[in-house]
Parts: sequence; structure tokens; C-alpha cells
Amino acid sequence: MSAELFSRYDSVLLSALLDTMEDVQYCPRPVCQYPVALEPGEKMAMCPSCGYAFCIYCKMVYHGIEPCRFRSSKYSFHKFMRFTCSADLSSMFLTTSVFSCR
Repeated sequence: MSAELFSRYDSVLLSALLDTMEDVQYCPRPVCQYPVALEPGEKMAMCPSCGYAFCIYCKMVYHGIEPCRFRSSKYSFHKFMRFTCSADLSSMFLTTSVFSCR
């Protein structure tokens, strides 16, 4: 087995293991994506690689004592996803953004 193939195998194995761990999230910054260990009972996590402090629920910059909008009942994540994935929104996108190639 070549060193390059072994390195790829090791990377995939580590990623698969980290994905199964409930106390690990990835840094939400697209350029970082470093695994971050979550502290029990904390609402904030800090990436050790880039220093980004983020809310563990909404993945936005940590908002301190202000309650997380995605965690409250008014702005639940499920309501947010239902709105963004609704058929009305999809049909609106299709009618306004997709054009024939003629």
C-alpha cells in the first residue's frame, strides 16, 4: 500500500469516527472545518485552529446571553427547514430562475 493511499485511508477513517461522536462538531467556517470538542453543558464552542467562537445550535458567531433563535419555539430549526424546503418556494425558484436553453 502506497503512503498516499494509506494517508487517504487514515483520513477517511478518522472522519468516519469523528462523525459518530456526539461531543464533536466541525468548525462552521468553510475554510476551516476543523473538528471541535464540545464541553458538556456549554452553548458555545471555540475552534482551536482558527479561534472562531460559535453557538453549537445555529453555528453562527456566539451570541452570548441572547437566546439562540433556532433553539426557541418561534424559530425552530424544523420550522426553518420546512419553510426553505416548501413546494411554494421551490416552484417560485423554478419560475423566476430557470430558463429554457433555446
